[in-house]
Amino acid sequence: MTTEATTGTITATGGITRPPTRMHALDGLRGLAAVAVVIWHALISTDLGRFISIQLDSATATTAERAEPFSVAWWVWDTPLRLASMGTNAVTIFFVLSGFVLVLPLLRGRSMNLWSYYPRRFLRLWIPSAASVLFAAALVVLTLGVPRGGESAWVRASTIDRLSIGDVISNLFLITGRASLNNPLWSLKWELLFSLLLPLAFLLVLRVDRHWSLWATVALCAVLSGLGGWFLVPALQFGPMFVAGAAVAKLYRTRIVKPAPWRSWVATGAGLALIAVPDAARTFGGLALTDRASLALSASVVLGAALLVFGLSVPSRLTTFVGIPPLRFLGRISFGLYLVHVPIIVAGALLLPDATAALWLTLPASFIVACLFTIWVDEPATRLAHRVGTSAASAVATASSRV
Repeated sequence: MTTEATTGTITATGGITRPPTRMHALDGLRGLAAVAVVIWHALISTDLGRFISIQLDSATATTAERAEPFSVAWWVWDTPLRLASMGTNAVTIFFVLSGFVLVLPLLRGRSMNLWSYYPRRFLRLWIPSAASVLFAAALVVLTLGVPRGGESAWVRASTIDRLSIGDVISNLFLITGRASLNNPLWSLKWELLFSLLLPLAFLLVLRVDRHWSLWATVALCAVLSGLGGWFLVPALQFGPMFVAGAAVAKLYRTRIVKPAPWRSWVATGAGLALIAVPDAARTFGGLALTDRASLALSASVVLGAALLVFGLSVPSRLTTFVGIPPLRFLGRISFGLYLVHVPIIVAGALLLPDATAALWLTLPASFIVACLFTIWVDEPATRLAHRVGTSAASAVATASSRV
């Protein structure tokens, strides 16, 4: 999404200078997580979606069929290959990463000018999101009037039959608006809310010093997130994910012992195992992904994501591999890929008679459009947001000096 795996300096005016170091492995992790989201949506846009229970909206969900052993569906959904398509869990990784990379520079002693930070962060999130809404609306117009029939349950739930200016305007509001045109925008609401509460998260982890208490904070965040899933309280489910990332940033910043490569392997392996717990419960225990018990098990995903981020922040051969240039490139285009792939996949499934065959067109198109979106929208938006933030801080400083 919008996180940047960097330990960059925040200056007194709120601008960001050239980062002294960059955690390339976290860039790679961000890219892999974005690809997992794309694969998830690609699979549930086809007939394979009938083998897994998914939440379509607040009122309905699909009913999964049981895959026969060694069938394609069995390999995709019921084996470790499922890690490649854990789209919902990948969003948890995004949230934890956001908490990590936003709080870490502050823990390094960098000053933070809120007059610069808030407009910069808002524009950083809103401009690409608004552009993706307009892009999605254009594809909706392209598919209006196309005969329906044969689509997967997810594609039908993601299809817009009528489009109005009011719908487009509503989707432009990240916090109070709808995500009907482009489903992934639901997560940007929580990104923006956490961004607004970043100073509180920083002060919270700043007061926690010992390693055991920081890990206890991460565990508490995981439990609270699980409770949010059980009681269907989104703020309680998603908010602690960011705080868990902030606690991991403090762990990274205040390591007492010299980091050893084995810590990277152990933490990353344990993280992946914990992330897989809800799906293991589905495969072996018969739970559906939409069951409250399964949502409560998302606590393990939060803890797993925290371990994954921590493990890939420790130098090792593993972090070197995850930080290779192709994966870093995926990290660079990850926000654009996250924002544009659903409208493309849905449009392809509607326009082409065979949804599975359509993926041969829509998946490459998603990556190509994501590259163009990054170059033409995302990166220019980042630069504009920095300029606006710096100008806002300077204007406030000038006005204050005249008082």
